[in-house]
Amino acid sequence: MTDWLGIARQQLTPTELEARLPASEARWLPLARLAKHGASWARVHDCADVVARAKHSALVQRALYRTLGGERPEMPAEDIAFMHEQFDAEIADVESEFAISLRQRWNWM
Repeated sequence: MTDWLGIARQQLTPTELEARLPASEARWLPLARLAKHGASWARVHDCADVVARAKHSALVQRALYRTLGGERPEMPAEDIAFMHEQFDAEIADVESEFAISLRQRWNWM
């Protein structure tokens, strides 16, 4: 994609490529470790699709992890207006160039 866009590739470190859930922590670390080992075993035994379904299950996420912090932060209205002012023309150009509706997908109305 970067070659096609004509921009430099960004090299990511192995740490940056690791899967993670930055907004959560294990409810009970031994259970989370057991789940991780089970997922690794399942992948080795060609059951990656089962692992993928389990990872995306809301029940599994709630059982294994709790969210950090409290409510989702809200951006002040004046900051939202500033962002729209700064980026609206650029987003419109991207929408026109690639025939996609970013503002609708992002609720950028």
